[in-house]
Amino acid sequence: FWRNFFRKKYSRMSGKKILILCGDYMEDYEVMVPFQTLLSMGYKVDAVCPGKKAGDICRTAIHDFEGDQTYTEKPGHNFALTADFPTAPGTNGYDGLFLPGGRAPEYLALNESVIALVKAFFDEGKAVASVCHGQQLLCAAGVLQSKRCTAYPAVEPQCRSAGATWVKADPIDLAVTDGKLVTAAAWPGHPELLKQFLAALGGSVKGASGKKILVICGDYMEDYEVMVPFQALKSLGLTVDAACPGKKAGDTCRTAVHDFEGAQTYSEKPGHNFALNADWPASADGSPSQQTPPLPFAAPTTLPFPPLD
Repeated sequence: FWRNFFRKKYSRMSGKKILILCGDYMEDYEVMVPFQTLLSMGYKVDAVCPGKKAGDICRTAIHDFEGDQTYTEKPGHNFALTADFPTAPGTNGYDGLFLPGGRAPEYLALNESVIALVKAFFDEGKAVASVCHGQQLLCAAGVLQSKRCTAYPAVEPQCRSAGATWVKADPIDLAVTDGKLVTAAAWPGHPELLKQFLAALGGSVKGASGKKILVICGDYMEDYEVMVPFQALKSLGLTVDAACPGKKAGDTCRTAVHDFEGAQTYSEKPGHNFALNADWPASADGSPSQQTPPLPFAAPTTLPFPPLD
């Protein structure tokens, strides 16, 4: 769906090949948003993990901020890999590399094959994008010397020790480009990160300027089904407003993770809290329309069972 939408309307991409380096408990948004966004723009995207093959899954983690001193973690979607991990030296014909964050980079940084692969992209002058804790792989590979970069704030000491010129992520949704390297601090920075990554790949976008998209939200909408289009469309330069009746800009909608895990129907788990960025549009006569919508069913007037004595 998104591939057809983008190709017909806005994108002028070259069909280059992108590699996404995955691992168990990578952050849920930080793999699926770039994966589907880049696919929709016409790139061939392979998602791989060392020790796994095409068709295997990686578990993901939902990292969110819910009032504690650090992020919370909840189980995310099961992400299906689309290719085997490359075993030949070099970049294997890929034009760009994307490194998701989460907890996966902690252990992937110990894998010599992973480090050799990351180094190869820098040695060959290929485009590399990394988000959040993905920069731990850049530190381990020794490729950040004198490079301007940002990352999740807790990774700052590692980046500085690796010789990077640290850029504070203020605001949290900024991204930083230094040559062919593009970095961002966390998943709120995906739109800017992907926009700059496309530029590093030589891609271009036409026809998006001045166009506005409305995303209609509600509590327990599917997590991917709101965030992927929201951030993908923003990465193209479109203005995207996410609004919910009965709520205002800055409020959140709870989301649900729907997945298929062997049962006869999908499972449901709590997802991220999605922050609205716009008020619900005014009604046709110009008056505010912020009332909570009626329930889509009639509340029972009598109990379906006799009351207890």
